[in-house]
Amino acid sequence: MGILRNDTRELVNSIRISKDRLESKSEILKNIEPPDDWNEPFRKCLSYYLLKKERMERLIYPCCAVPIYKAISRQEAFTYHALKMLHCLSAEQLNKLLSFDEKGKDESQAAIAIIHSKIELYRMLFWKSADLNEAFDIMVVSAARAYPGYSFDEYLN
Repeated sequence: MGILRNDTRELVNSIRISKDRLESKSEILKNIEPPDDWNEPFRKCLSYYLLKKERMERLIYPCCAVPIYKAISRQEAFTYHALKMLHCLSAEQLNKLLSFDEKGKDESQAAIAIIHSKIELYRMLFWKSADLNEAFDIMVVSAARAYPGYSFDEYLN
């Protein structure tokens, strides 16, 4: 059984439960400590971006008709708030945002979406220092090694 983070849908850990000893979900979750970075500002920025990106994709490809002016105003508001959150991060938080986490690596679409969201957030930065460029390159190279089926070459500086 896998435990996913609610904010970014990353795999936190997997638990093996035998059939003869099934525990309730609440008992299992009580024994799991929250991730170290659950309340970090870069996590909030990343989760906000992922959540709003999913909502905007539903507006772009709606199941019912949506007025175009409503979709455009929502996209503008989303972009404004994402930029504001991103540019309020410190240099340390930006480096944490651009780090590649090996322990949460899995082959799901959520993991690939997180990497692409980090790349898009990096592209939204107005000022990029040499340290951030280096952290971004390391993240892209690590992602390319971890997911050989995907091509991340176009993102390298």
